[in-house]
Amino acid sequence: MKYVIRRITAEEWRELRAIRLESLLDSPDAFGVRHADAVALSDRTWREQAERAGADDGLFVAINETGSWAGTAGVAPLDGIPDTAHVHAVYVAPAHRGPDGPARALMEAAVDFAREHTDCT
Repeated sequence: MKYVIRRITAEEWRELRAIRLESLLDSPDAFGVRHADAVALSDRTWREQAERAGADDGLFVAINETGSWAGTAGVAPLDGIPDTAHVHAVYVAPAHRGPDGPARALMEAAVDFAREHTDCT
């Protein structure tokens, strides 16, 4: 299967919400947020998260051939540690995991973004 890897847009808050909630159900200990807390967030909060991710952050999505979101990966400078960025929000839906999935491309997009848009080396 082929995937398009790109940054999310501010208008995609519903898709962001759906994949984040899916990731919290699939891997409840991986993200530092409980599913119940994420479900309780307002639409406005999700819109704001998507706006930040679309404007400033390096949050990437993998979209499969049917237009569904198959995974995400983000990157941002690590506060307080010069020249360092951290990759976060990495998730690939179970059906898209494995050597033909988008995980490698998501990671490459995040690392490339850090190299091009931050002071990280």
